[in-house]
Amino acid sequence: MRLLRIEDLFQAPELDPFRAEHAGYDERPGVEQMLSRLYLAKPKATATVTIELPEGQDLPPDADARAREAMVRYCRRKIALVDDEIESSRRFGYRSLAWGFLAVVVLNGLAEAIDDDWDPIASGLSVASWVILWVPVNLLIYDLYYYRRDRRAYRALLDAPLTVTGVRSAGSASGGSAPP
Repeated sequence: MRLLRIEDLFQAPELDPFRAEHAGYDERPGVEQMLSRLYLAKPKATATVTIELPEGQDLPPDADARAREAMVRYCRRKIALVDDEIESSRRFGYRSLAWGFLAVVVLNGLAEAIDDDWDPIASGLSVASWVILWVPVNLLIYDLYYYRRDRRAYRALLDAPLTVTGVRSAGSASGGSAPP
């Protein structure tokens, strides 16, 4: 992953559209770029992180260790937040599921008690009773899926080896290409 500065790992880079050398950089923080790639990966996939900084930046000898420690702190904090969201979503989901079942019983009971002359209203009450269950189903199935996906991606980053390197320009002896 190419970054302009190591700080861009956790914050959005300041890109200048008037500078051609910024054309190939992503405007999201580096960690968000990594997460979007991990979301597309298989659930058991492992990650390896290599951060490439432009030539001319002084890399301290402990750049790898410092970046790794920062990544660990960041991922642990994010995992804790996601775990809190999962617990909150579950609690609210179970509570709304109980109220939803109560609504199904009450509204379907009312629908059964309505005369045939009012059949469209009875049908509407019956449909409404089942629509009310969408919120708990969404919370307990779909929302939890995304929270678990986030937690899995943060755990993959937490376990990923991380390397920080400087990239040589096109005219260097290695013959590598220059980053934008």
